[in-house]
Amino acid sequence: MLFCTAIHVQDRKNTPFLAMCLYVVQEKKVDMLDHKFMVSDHRRMECDSDHAVIEKAEKYITQISHPHDWAQLIRMAGNKKPFNVNELTQEDFCNYASLLTTDIQMRKSSENGEKFVWQQVRWLCYVLDKFTKVLYKTSLKEEDTFSVMDMTRRQ
Repeated sequence: MLFCTAIHVQDRKNTPFLAMCLYVVQEKKVDMLDHKFMVSDHRRMECDSDHAVIEKAEKYITQISHPHDWAQLIRMAGNKKPFNVNELTQEDFCNYASLLTTDIQMRKSSENGEKFVWQQVRWLCYVLDKFTKVLYKTSLKEEDTFSVMDMTRRQ
């Protein structure tokens, strides 16, 4: 099982991110991927202190003109606990939004007809044997049942 916690940047509540998760589950043969979103104004993650160290180091840099400069800054910022930086190349980036023009399409409601509203979603679950189906909850309670949204593109 693979678990993802919420990513700080805009909570990653968008359709291309959802398409990417569906793709990862299928291509990497992950049984299940859980994506839980943090409740607004209750955000304190371990990585926040790392971000603060990087921002503090940035104050002493006069110019950053290339992505490699950012990598160097991050490497140097972690002087007490060095950061491991993996630089990416253009080939490492994928356009997951293009998946939404092929087999899958965003829906506005679940299979039982309830409206899908991004702001209310707290938990997304992607399951290997349900390729075009996204399970979601509007709470983080284990006992609540998932709603199902079928994202199969209609012909």
